Amino acid sequence: MTLATRSEAPESPSADRSTIVYFCLGTFFYFASMYLYVPVLSVYARSMGASLTIVGLVVSAYGFTQLVTRVPIGFFSDVIGRRKPFVIAGILAAALGCLGLAWSPAPLGLVASRTVIGFGGATWVAFTVLFASYFPLRRVPHALALI
Repeated sequence: MTLATRSEAPESPSADRSTIVYFCLGTFFYFASMYLYVPVLSVYARSMGASLTIVGLVVSAYGFTQLVTRVPIGFFSDVIGRRKPFVIAGILAAALGCLGLAWSPAPLGLVASRTVIGFGGATWVAFTVLFASYFPLRRVPHALALI
C-alpha cells in the first residue's frame, strides 16, 4: 500500500511489534554495512597501493551509484507497488559489497564493492516507505523518526 492510498487505511498498524523491532535491527546492520568502515577506507585503499585517482573512485563509487539508481529504484517500486523486494535487495547488496571490501585483493575490487554498496544505499527510500506502512497514517512521522 502506498502512502498516497493510506488515507483509506484503518488506524491500526499492519505489523506487530516484533516485525518493527526486527526491521529496526536489520536497518541498524544495513547502515553499519555501508558506513562503519568509511573513515579508514581511503587509507586502506592507499595501503593496498591505490593511486589517489583510484582512492577517489573508491570513495565516489558509492555516491555516483546512488545518483544514477535511486530514482529508478523508487520509480520501479512505485510501479510494481512492492517495497520488500527492494529492501531485501538493498540488504543483500550492502552485505555482498562489504564482503567484497574485506576480500578484495586489489584496489579496483574496492571500487566494484563500493558500487554494489551504493546500489544498496539507493534502496533506502523503499525502506522508509515499507516501514511507514507498518503504522497508521497519523503515526507515520513517529515511524520515520524511529527508523
